Amino acid sequence: TDVRLAVEVRHPDFYTEQQGAALNTLLSQYQVARVMMDTRPIRTGSAKEQQVLQARERKPDLPLQIVSTTDFTFVRYIGHPRMEVNEPFLDQWAQQLAQWFQQGLTLYVFCHCPFEEHSPDICLELYRRVKALVPIPLLPWQPDQDDTKPEQARLF
Repeated sequence: TDVRLAVEVRHPDFYTEQQGAALNTLLSQYQVARVMMDTRPIRTGSAKEQQVLQARERKPDLPLQIVSTTDFTFVRYIGHPRMEVNEPFLDQWAQQLAQWFQQGLTLYVFCHCPFEEHSPDICLELYRRVKALVPIPLLPWQPDQDDTKPEQARLF
């Protein structure tokens, strides 16, 4: 079978220029994507709010590396519960994702939030922003219908 792999690195050395370039070259050689984990939203806001969010969502404070190493991308967006905090980051991602889509890359995007009830709204907002820029496929569910609730798929 054709299995696609993506690697999320958390050691700070992989975010230096030399080691990051070496890793990206290796991943490209093996057609493996580098997961781009964006934690900027949960590090934005007041100091008190940041402490609460960081306590709930223990993600490493590493610089965002926007890079494509193969024919697909994998973005892991850790959103803030207040949508206005997410807006500039979602705008940036919408532009980048639209560009990659136009280049023919397959896009995998995972959005979540320390307060999970906000995750579907963050995901939908990013989808709408990308769709405003490029003709991406419709969602498998209709988010504007009151009687439709997305349901997580089961493995078994």
